[in-house]
Amino acid sequence: ISENCDPEDTALVFGISWDEAHRYESEPDPKTGKRRGVKHRYADLGWPHVEAPLCESPWLSAMDVRAWARLEGLTVPRLYGLGFSHNNCGGFCVKAGEGHFAHLLKTLPEVYAYHEAQEEAFNAARPGKRRQTVLAPEREVGRDPAGKPIKKRVPISLREFREHIQAGGTYDLFDIGGCDCFYPTEEAA
Repeated sequence: ISENCDPEDTALVFGISWDEAHRYESEPDPKTGKRRGVKHRYADLGWPHVEAPLCESPWLSAMDVRAWARLEGLTVPRLYGLGFSHNNCGGFCVKAGEGHFAHLLKTLPEVYAYHEAQEEAFNAARPGKRRQTVLAPEREVGRDPAGKPIKKRVPISLREFREHIQAGGTYDLFDIGGCDCFYPTEEAA
């Protein structure tokens, strides 16, 4: 956008809705005092006009927005019709959880297979380095002295996850993850 747009007369418009408003604008970080979210991140980069109309009244659900789009004659993106929670990244998401990946495997196996192959090729090209994967579901790894479960995120490759699912293994259906692609991480803040 820097090559094709002038920050003074360009508005960056994000489809962030009221139920994820923290991605748009949040309270100041307690450590740095700096405000987080895309509004402030892009302002810091020199883009003063940043908007997220779905964070404003009327408060519309995702279903309301899609119904409104249909009334306006717009085609609702196909991934919503396939049951995905967002229409980003062709169904793949680096921040997705077990439920999302299981749904991707079931619904768009060719997309899942492509990313599984990409993950394997990436790791094969880095011999001797720690294996990288996008999926790290939370697992019980033991119990504390009081008997309370100790949980930890345990990385699993897309191939291992696929094989687990195909063997009838269980997974957290509700762990769909969350897309914060434009939300700065702790490191980037």
